[in-house]
Parts: sequence; C-alpha cells; structure tokens
Amino acid sequence: MSKPTNDAMRKIALEAAQSSPFVTKFLTKEEHLRTARKNEWNLIVKEIKKLSEDLDHKEIKEQCLAQLQNDFNNYTNITKHIKNNGGWQIFGWPLHTNKMSQAEDPKACILTAAAQIINGNNFANILKGNIPEKYASPLEDIKIMGDNNSQATYLSGALATTITSLSECNLGQINLTFDDKDTVAWPDCSTFQKTENFKFNDNFSYKYDNHKIVYIHNDYAFGGNGPSKNITNPWAPYDCSAMVSVGDVRLSTIHQAAYYNNLVAKKLLPNWWEDKITKDMDTNYQIIKNKDITKLEAGSILFWRKAAGGGHTAIFLGIADGHVIVLECNRLMPKMEGIGLTARPVEFFKDSDKIKFGYFKVNLKEENKEKHEQKKILYFYDKTIKTKFNFTPKLSGSHKLKIT
Repeated sequence: MSKPTNDAMRKIALEAAQSSPFVTKFLTKEEHLRTARKNEWNLIVKEIKKLSEDLDHKEIKEQCLAQLQNDFNNYTNITKHIKNNGGWQIFGWPLHTNKMSQAEDPKACILTAAAQIINGNNFANILKGNIPEKYASPLEDIKIMGDNNSQATYLSGALATTITSLSECNLGQINLTFDDKDTVAWPDCSTFQKTENFKFNDNFSYKYDNHKIVYIHNDYAFGGNGPSKNITNPWAPYDCSAMVSVGDVRLSTIHQAAYYNNLVAKKLLPNWWEDKITKDMDTNYQIIKNKDITKLEAGSILFWRKAAGGGHTAIFLGIADGHVIVLECNRLMPKMEGIGLTARPVEFFKDSDKIKFGYFKVNLKEENKEKHEQKKILYFYDKTIKTKFNFTPKLSGSHKLKIT
C-alpha cells in the first residue's frame, strides 16, 4: 500500500487537533516556531544586505569560506576532545552528538553544507537580502519528515557564518535590541542556536564566550529538553522523548528503558519509585493495554524500544492508507530533522523479540499553566516587535573586505 500524500497527512493532523487538546498544543507551538524561524531569517538577510552593500561579493564569499574552514577545524577538534574525555557523561548528549562537523553522511554535516550554500548560486540572492525559495517554501506548512528537512539547518549555518564574517565577531558578540530597549544576546533567543558549556579560547565564530560554544539545530538535539529552569530560550531544541512536555507541562520525558523492562519483564525496575521521571510518568500516564494501534485515540503517546538499545517516542494522530500518522521530533540527517509528520506502515507496530511497543494516554488536567514565563522580547513571531542587531566590536573601520 502506497504512503499517504502530504496533504492527507496534514489533514489527519488537523482532525487530531480538533479532538485532542494535547495535539493542539503541539501544532500551535510548531506553527509559532515556523513563523519565528521565517522572521528571524528575514531579519538576518536584511542585515546582511546592509552590511554587504558596496563590498565585493567574490571577496565576501572567499572570506566566509575561509572562516568556515577554520570553524570546521575547531569543531572537529572539539568533537574529538569530547569523545576522548568522557563523552556525553561529561559534556552532555547534545554536544556529544553535534552535527556541526560530523553527520551520518559526512557530506551533510552542517558546516560542510553551509559552505556549499555560500559557494553556490543562492549566495548572491542572500547578499541581496532574500531567502531563496527552496528554503522559504517549506516554512509555509508543517514539515513532512523525510523531505530533506536538514536544508533549514544548512541555511541557518550559512546565514550565521555570513553575518559573523561581515561583522568580524562571533555569535556571542551579536545582540538584539528590541523596541522597548531590552537587549538580549542573539543565541539566547534564536530559533536555531543553542549554547553549551565548553571552555574554548581560540578564534571561533560559534563561540558565545570563553566558557560556552554555540551549535546550530533544526529544533532537534539528542538529549535536548527544550526550555528549562536554566534555559529561558523558548525555542530550545527537544529530542523525541522530551517533546511530550510541549503538550503537557507536567511531563518531562518518556523513560523508554524503564517501560521496556516493565513490558518485557512484567515487573517494575528496582529503582522505579526512586526515579523522578518514572514517578511522574506513573502519575500522569495510563498504560493502554490494547496493543492494536488502529484503536488508539488521537493524542496518545507511543514508543518503541529495541532489545539492542535505542528507541523512539511520538504522538499518535490517526490512520491513513494503512499507515500510522504521528507527530514527532526526530533526526536522521539530511533526510529527516526537526518536528513534523511521519507515516509508518501499520505492520511496523508489532511486538517481537527484537522490539517492543508501548502506548499511553495522558491524564490531562482542565487547566494547564505555562511551564515557563516566555518573555515578550523573545517572540520573533510577534509582529509588533521591532528588532535591530547590535555588534561588538563596532563595525566602523573593521572590515577587511575591499570596496568595489
């Protein structure tokens, strides 16, 4: 049976939202994110146009590519250091699995792909202040996972490189000043930048300060938990299991390993009641005992866990043409990245010795307060807000580029 069309999948999503407040919250957040991303890109290219006026475009390209090579070398060394000095246990999963200089497809790593954009035909259009249509059009509707979703990540990397090269500063030295005079560091309110603790003193565009670096994302980071007590950026990336907190603020993540053991061994893990995550899950979820996925209600949470390790979490939306339609946060670059819709055959969702599936219903409360107060100044999609870039150091007299 053929995969349902993109329109059919989006129709299922809209129908699911009508019956599930849980799904509605996801789709609202996703729509705000797309609008914010588009506004941020437009703000960047407008500034790039202003900074590049009267400058030689060929020399701009050469300087950007030289900077990218330096940044690629730095990120390669950073990644090696992380893997050789404790890995994710010391530096966290997002940095350990960063795709700035590494990816499933070596040609698809973010900095390499950003260099291809800068070296390609679209760069002249960007310097004129325009977002190329191939990147702008996917933001008009919720993405279909598998449609080369990483293109947005690559453009974000190219834009970040171009504006830091033109202004001769790193990302941490760029501030946004809003119409109410509040100023915030760009990475702290960006839809595609995330900072992580890492001491680094060398010349590096993707540096926030000497104790933090920046990586580019397209709404997904392995181990990402979205906004938190210490991360006020409302656009901080999620992973598949943490995305459930978008729909209900009481939820933090899905503990796949704990539930896998429960499903396989038919008993709770020894540390079940000592684990805050699993306690929260036991309080806020109901296990759905009927394993027929076609009987699930929209907004149910599904997950699978493999015996060899690894798994996935998604939100069930409905069935179309023999396929299960889910809303998920995922990454398999360059094909799949971010928050979007995916269709998998119904036959995929069958238990075996190698894989187990679990389904949950969320115990929603009538009133659901926001998890974090999201400051007005951080909303790129709020059209009433006027923003401008501020750079440190000052731009005047600092350009190495020749005027034509």
